[in-house]
Amino acid sequence: MTTTTDATSAVPSAVDTQEGMRIGDTSEFTLLFDIKPGMADKLRESIATVRADPTQQEKFMSVGTVHDLRWVIFDNDTQLLFATNFDGEWDQYVVDFATIVPEGFDEILQWVEGYPGIKDPNITDYLHAHQVPAVSYFRAYPNATTREIQKALRVQTAFAQLLDEAST
Repeated sequence: MTTTTDATSAVPSAVDTQEGMRIGDTSEFTLLFDIKPGMADKLRESIATVRADPTQQEKFMSVGTVHDLRWVIFDNDTQLLFATNFDGEWDQYVVDFATIVPEGFDEILQWVEGYPGIKDPNITDYLHAHQVPAVSYFRAYPNATTREIQKALRVQTAFAQLLDEAST
């Protein structure tokens, strides 16, 4: 697939792959799990624990390719949705989570049916079995990676500081 990098150029179309839809440099990834019976409250506690832990937050941020991710408990506390957008390839994304934040994923996913653990050699098969393909995928800035966004924010901050200093 050819993508454009000029912000004024046409927006690339989403491409459907085995690992989810991809547009520009960014992919979507959606998983749906069955929560173990009666374990939704434990799952909520685990999500809250991971979210409140500054070490886990730093680890999630250090993945460096994540645009966003979210966990949603629904269908009368019987299902868990994990949805995310990330830069790069699916395999590397899974490897990043397995090596950088394994504790966070294991803490949360221990409450879903059949979860083998993020470091299990069959984890990719398990994730593929629980992946829900997107019907449509849109990104307002499909060619902006997280690194490019972070760089642009640093430039903006430095420029604003320069302007502030010049005006005093």
